[in-house]
Amino acid sequence: MKMNKKKEFDFGKVSYKFRAKNGTVFLNSMDQVYIERKGWFDYPYQFFTRGETLFSVDEIGEIVIKEPDMVRGYMDFILKDGRKARVWLTHLGYMPMARKMEKMITARMNRSGKKRNGLRKTDQSPK
Repeated sequence: MKMNKKKEFDFGKVSYKFRAKNGTVFLNSMDQVYIERKGWFDYPYQFFTRGETLFSVDEIGEIVIKEPDMVRGYMDFILKDGRKARVWLTHLGYMPMARKMEKMITARMNRSGKKRNGLRKTDQSPK
């Protein structure tokens, strides 16, 4: 039986959201992250991104951010059970929003007693 992840997420308590190239990332006050895939650009890429995704902040093992340069960047949410959710950051304009999302998730992990050592940043190109 397929569960409707969108119905499980409380949109009335959204703390922050940002639109990436292939989806919108939502974070709510209940420490849930929901990645919504809708729009004409998102549908062709659902094969690679596995469609909509819902997970708890406690499930996150690692967040990896790659800045876009000659190739597109990305924000990966690598979960402790091995699953991965990725949104593409195709230009530098996405970076402040991705960094803010990362800081908010890190603060919630620290608030709940989790360690930050699972979060890392990669491929920071010098300016």
